[in-house]
Amino acid sequence: MPRKYFLIFSSAGVIVAIFVLLSTYVRSVRSSPQESTPTPSGPVTPGPTVPIYLPSLPPLTDLVPEVPLIDKSTIIILHADGEYEGFLLTPDMIDAFLSQLPAGDQLDDIIPPQSLMGHEPPQDTPAPENEAYPDTPGTVMGTPPSSP
Repeated sequence: MPRKYFLIFSSAGVIVAIFVLLSTYVRSVRSSPQESTPTPSGPVTPGPTVPIYLPSLPPLTDLVPEVPLIDKSTIIILHADGEYEGFLLTPDMIDAFLSQLPAGDQLDDIIPPQSLMGHEPPQDTPAPENEAYPDTPGTVMGTPPSSP
């Protein structure tokens, strides 16, 4: 029987010793001095920056120098050799200009004149039979509403 008590007390002693050691360790980790966050004393210099990609226009040829820039369209052409070239011309000249492109050249982009930017194109009026449901959610003007 004394042997049984000895095992119980020694096991309890080992558990208490482990608990004391762990609590001392945790307390020492928490109470260690921590470094304070440095406060800038002068102007702060920014870190590295990421370059911003800004597309650039190819070389432009002005075909109508007498017209103000605000009224000129910009046409971007991709030549057969892979080079881009831009042309400034009036909107009424676009079709004639595109019809004279050499073989292998193709239209890449048309930028409308600044004088037209921000203006809404003319809206088509709906047919009389469609006027009964133009405000129905989820329908497009001129098409019948979908049935559930």
